[in-house]
Amino acid sequence: MSDSAREAALNALASRLFASYQGVNGDGSTGFKNALAVARRLVHWDNVPRDQQPTFYLIDHEETAVRQQILGVRTIQAMAWVYAAIDLTDPAVVGSMILNSFLDGFEAALAPSPAEPGRQTLGGLASEVFVEGTLLKDPGDLEGQALLMVPIKLRLP
Repeated sequence: MSDSAREAALNALASRLFASYQGVNGDGSTGFKNALAVARRLVHWDNVPRDQQPTFYLIDHEETAVRQQILGVRTIQAMAWVYAAIDLTDPAVVGSMILNSFLDGFEAALAPSPAEPGRQTLGGLASEVFVEGTLLKDPGDLEGQALLMVPIKLRLP
């Protein structure tokens, strides 16, 4: 596996997840507010102004290589991060409902494709892509800063 193939799979995943949310934000805008070009480099929420949220990031800090017979299989453990500013003065705004809308979009984006029943392959760039592990959901009920972390595995040939 070349580095360019690995990066192609990660960039395709980032693009797919980034495009998965087209919800209307509190200011009338739609979608994530950060640029996809910077979505692969995590920025701490303290450095993301509230008017620039919701934001999306996809990071990959872990990779596992397993030898199977002659060929090796690589699994990249990526983590999708979403920050969303929650208006605590509006009782109709429920942070967990907002986080669930992001999660619904991610799950739809990673649903198996008709061309590859039973799995998502990002158009053949990966053997399989799926959500696996514990998701962290902080709805921001106390401080108005919501956070969603979604573990995503990419199995590469």
